[in-house]
Amino acid sequence: MEINISTNGYKVISHGDIILYDTDSEMKLDIKTDSDFQFSVVMKFSKSEDGKRNFRTSTEGNTIVFECNNFNPMGSGTINPISIATVNGKEWLIHFWSYIMGDEGPRRVEYTLLEKE
Repeated sequence: MEINISTNGYKVISHGDIILYDTDSEMKLDIKTDSDFQFSVVMKFSKSEDGKRNFRTSTEGNTIVFECNNFNPMGSGTINPISIATVNGKEWLIHFWSYIMGDEGPRRVEYTLLEKE
């Protein structure tokens, strides 16, 4: 059996539901495409005393880093998918959502990688 999933003109190329080690652990996706292009996506979760939620993206070589500070324990993530690469002429995007399980954790992250059809 083969199942293909798509949404709004984008093919779902990967998706997952990950329980991290604890609330402030990071998650890393090492991606090797069919064309042997390799890159990584790292999600770092942290808390600061000011309690202000912010989200920053940076690139370090072939690694895209998402810094997620003070994400809401009940759930925070992307409202719209974020473009992360162009592979074989097609745009790739990521969508994710995270929340904390229980009072003290651990953190759970759901993600979807999309490819423009």
